[in-house]
Amino acid sequence: MSANGPDSRKPWCPVCEAHTDYHLVREDSSMHTCNECGSSTWKPTAPIPLTVVVASIVIFINFIPFLADPTGEEWIAAVAIWIVSFLLLRVVWNNWEHWRKFHHWKKKQRH
Repeated sequence: MSANGPDSRKPWCPVCEAHTDYHLVREDSSMHTCNECGSSTWKPTAPIPLTVVVASIVIFINFIPFLADPTGEEWIAAVAIWIVSFLLLRVVWNNWEHWRKFHHWKKKQRH
């Protein structure tokens, strides 16, 4: 494997389809910004463990309203939970897309 070849330990830009130079958005962030095109880039993360964790969280938080005493204001909590669930599932979806693009690129690089 060459120095610029596929490496899942290095951030990868799905727009440039390469391991490009990047900079951190914030010091405490795992998200990077590609210096070439300005898009988000991150290390390809195995999607199955992340999916299992997020799905478990989403299922758990969606049962919270059923555990609470009914007061008539549950719809506020339900809406907040649905929004959080949507955002968490969006993170999982984006990670799967990034993973698929990286592996498609990785296969093209080997041939």
